[in-house]
Order: sequence, then C-alpha cells, then structure tokens
Amino acid sequence: MKNQKFDQGSTVYSEFGQSAEYVAQISEGHIVRPIVESCHGDEAYEHVCDPVTWRTVFVSPPVEKYNEELKVIHAKIDAANEVLKSVRTEYNQFNAAEKTRSTERAKIDALKYLDDFMDGKITHYAVFPAYGEPQILTLEQAVSDASSYNKKQRLLCLYGDMKTREIYWILHRYSDASGSNDCRTYPEKSLDDANELVRNEIASLLSKDDGARTYDTLRYVEWANTWGVTVPDKLQKIAESANQDNKKRAIADVQKNYANAVAELKRLGVEIPS
Repeated sequence: MKNQKFDQGSTVYSEFGQSAEYVAQISEGHIVRPIVESCHGDEAYEHVCDPVTWRTVFVSPPVEKYNEELKVIHAKIDAANEVLKSVRTEYNQFNAAEKTRSTERAKIDALKYLDDFMDGKITHYAVFPAYGEPQILTLEQAVSDASSYNKKQRLLCLYGDMKTREIYWILHRYSDASGSNDCRTYPEKSLDDANELVRNEIASLLSKDDGARTYDTLRYVEWANTWGVTVPDKLQKIAESANQDNKKRAIADVQKNYANAVAELKRLGVEIPS
C-alpha cells in the first residue's frame, strides 16, 4: 500500500475497517481524518474528526481477510475452551473423589493422621508392646533398630484384619519384620496427644475387662495407676485382692525357702542363731 496513491478527500479504510477522509501521505504513513457516526435525537449523521496518522490505509474495508483470521482464532479459542472444560471436569471429579477418600479415611483411627504422616508432622508414637507396658517414643526412638548389629530402621507397617476390618500400625523389632515383640503403634503429632491416647487406650481396656482374667486385670490396673487413669471399683477390688493373694504366696515361698535353708545349714553342722 506504500506505492499506491490516494486522492485528497477520498474515503479510505483502516486495517480494522474504520473509514476516514484522506488528507496526505507522509513518511510515517498517511494523515487521515477518521469518520465516525453520531446520533442527535433520532437522526444519525457522520462526523469527521481531527487528523491522525495511520500507518496503512485501504481503498476498501479489509473485512473478509480479517473475518477469516478471526474465524481461525475463534476456532482455536473454542477448542482451547473445550480442553479447559474437560480439564476442569476432571479436576472437579478428582477433588470430589479426594474429599470422599478423606472422609472415609477419617473414619479409621489408624488412617486419621495419614496425611500428617506423609507431610512429616508426626513427632511421637504411642506404643503398646505385645509384652510389656505402654510407652511413648519420639520418632527417632521409634524407628531406630533395637539390634546393635543391624543399623537399618525398624519396620513400621499398616496391617488389616480381614475378619474385623480393623486397620492398625505395627512397629516391628527389626527392619525386615523378623523377631518377636511386635508393637501396636499409634502415630501422634505431639507428646500431649500421645499421652492422651495412651490414657484413653488404657481406659478402653479397663472398660472392656470383666475381671475374668486376673492377670490382664492386674496389668491394666497397674498401667492405669502409672498413667493416672481412674480404675473402676470392681476391677480395683479384684486387683487389691489378687495382690494380697500374690503377697501371701510370695511370703509363704520365702518362708518355705528359709526353712529349707535352715534345715540344710543344720545338716551341714552350722549353728543357726535363734
């Protein structure tokens, strides 16, 4: 368009299809006076504006060229919007499914801190050994190997009971799950939370204890006294009675052993002071 000559006062068009009155050509392009349509009441009329510079002008509006380009652009936009719509649908479905999974996980005690576990927020473990008293371990204490010969971390696993549908953590003695004394374990985010869990577990054991197994009752009552858990009167009386009986048996065993020792000393000719 740079070599094309335009008559002064002729109508020319911009690349966007706007009309103007041609004025003159300059090195930067063309001086034109844009024509705009105005309204006064119900009447419409054209108004010629002050001169401006357009880099390119056309003898006719280049509508067809730009319409085709716009069609291509809009087609790409429509295709992109369809992809975006599909991605948003997948994203919403994922969020809905994740929300459902989180709700289901929250129903299972062993999984309620799963996200915290993966985020490294677990600081302590409340541990109930198969044999022995409950204890609270820091994360470092819990995963360190009990063997001086094996420096690998102890194995911590989730287990499931097919019959009861229970899910629980087990802290193994060694890294390969070998050995005995596996510990039922409860991850917690603080020492206070771990203490509270131990007390709650002991209280739960006491509430389920009918006193039929004296050994278990004695263990639970001893734990309760150590951890500051209230013991039901029935179990307290059973424990006191059992402890008295155990004490009497222990005294009788000592007295019997003492009598046997005295008899043996006399046999050996050792005089026993009265």
